[in-house]
Amino acid sequence: MDPKIESKIKTASEGLFAVVSQLKPAYPGKPFTLDGRLVVDLGEVVASLAYELTLNEGLTKHHDAVCDEGRDVQIKTTFGTSLTLLV
Repeated sequence: MDPKIESKIKTASEGLFAVVSQLKPAYPGKPFTLDGRLVVDLGEVVASLAYELTLNEGLTKHHDAVCDEGRDVQIKTTFGTSLTLLV
């Protein structure tokens, strides 16, 4: 592999792990794993803060949070050039 490309991949990977290590202690109920959960967990945290939701502990089927009125809420997140939430 080209050493310049290898260096860029290493630096980017280290940055991702640094982000995860900062997010985990701030929101201990979310794993923020890099194997597909990072964007989902980040979206759930952002939605919970923006809409004053209480996130469910761990992974739950069909609903991710509860609103103040006690209704279940499902949060969908995508990430292209910016974070997009559907709550």
